[in-house]
Amino acid sequence: MTLRLSKQFLPLWAPLASLALLAAAGLVACSTGPTHVRPSVVLPAQFAATPQARQTAADWQASTPSSFASPEAVWAVFEDAQLSRLVAAAGQGSQTLKAAEARYRSAQAALQISAAGRLPQLDSRLKASQNHDTGTTSSASLSVGVSWEVDLWGRIERAVAEATAVAEAEAHDLAAARLSLQALVAQTYLQWRLNEAEAALWQRLLEADRRFLALTRERHRAGVVSGLEVAQAETQLANGEAQAEENALLLRQTRYALATLVGDPTVPLALAMPLPRIPGPPVLIPSRLVERRPDIQAAERRVAAANAAIGQAKTAFFPTLNLTADAGLRGSHLARITSQPIHFWSLGPSLALTVFDAEARRAGVSRAEAEHEAVVADYRQTVLVAFQEVQDNLAAAHALAIQATHQEMALAAARRANAIAAAQYQAGTISGLDALTLQRAEQTAEIQSLRLMGRRLIASVQLLKIVAGEI
Repeated sequence: MTLRLSKQFLPLWAPLASLALLAAAGLVACSTGPTHVRPSVVLPAQFAATPQARQTAADWQASTPSSFASPEAVWAVFEDAQLSRLVAAAGQGSQTLKAAEARYRSAQAALQISAAGRLPQLDSRLKASQNHDTGTTSSASLSVGVSWEVDLWGRIERAVAEATAVAEAEAHDLAAARLSLQALVAQTYLQWRLNEAEAALWQRLLEADRRFLALTRERHRAGVVSGLEVAQAETQLANGEAQAEENALLLRQTRYALATLVGDPTVPLALAMPLPRIPGPPVLIPSRLVERRPDIQAAERRVAAANAAIGQAKTAFFPTLNLTADAGLRGSHLARITSQPIHFWSLGPSLALTVFDAEARRAGVSRAEAEHEAVVADYRQTVLVAFQEVQDNLAAAHALAIQATHQEMALAAARRANAIAAAQYQAGTISGLDALTLQRAEQTAEIQSLRLMGRRLIASVQLLKIVAGEI
């Protein structure tokens, strides 16, 4: 049931309209519903793998969509100009990034639509009609009308707040998508560089296998070794060539994947460059992680949007006040509107209140509150997962660094052992199988050292992505 105050009684309602305008000036700031507060999450004093100074949750600062731009410069820590160029060019062909950009533009448009409700609406109407009763009569009118909803209870402001928060969440989602794309480009590029370095290593190892095979064949022709040792040397060379070909395939596939990510199949890539340096772990403060990570910021903004939706749902229990004004021309038909017009105008308020709705409004509030609880839980889960990712990757970086130290020691020992074995094999004091075993041990140690360096580089990319470029 809707109660409306007729606008035809202008002398009676004109004073009320003036009072309504004055009331609007004082009450437009009134709003219903709860005030948004960032959900509380227990933050650790520091990350387990980093001895930073103690920080508390009070050090957290809210960020805005403009305060986090995906930091292309962060990838400069690898000191690789080619990587920086590829990261800057990334996204031209990314459909994921284009979808995120489109969702952000859609959210901005929705915000503009909501904000338009703050201003009066102006419309014009041209109407012509014929009525057949006892005779045929016709009428026509041309009018202009203005209507404005006085936002006494903050319904429009709550709608604008919700749309603003949604737009900010989409902005953070876009930043997260861009950061993920850049990290994927960096990871793919580093994998390509590692495959290239391994290809060069395999060529050097194969040359050593060929020299060993040639030496073994000479010793076999001299009757010093048996054909078994020749077969063993041939087996090692063939296995190495197969592994080299497998690595060459991975090198080509990684090159194609990188070109696809950048969006340029002909992107030039320089070969035979030294591997990038492994950056040190970033300086991490738990509160800064919550402030900077775009996925956390997006989750927090969605909590704000859901909070505003609660207030908007509660305004349905209050009446709606609209101020309307109409003015125009009327005639018996269209031609008389301009030749012999009858002028008319009206002004007055309209007050509407829903009296019975079968508990629909109360259900709307309950639904909004339930959705708010859901996004609060999503926010807290996002924060917990973020901290777990950081802890896991910091632990992995620490473990890989220790492992690399031991691997370098193992490689140095394997090189010494192989050098001694090669000299002893030429002197005839050890068998070809022993020499071959030690040579294979050195080769294995070299490959493991290179691949371990690759794991450390990839882990650095993941860590920089997880901490949202915090360096």
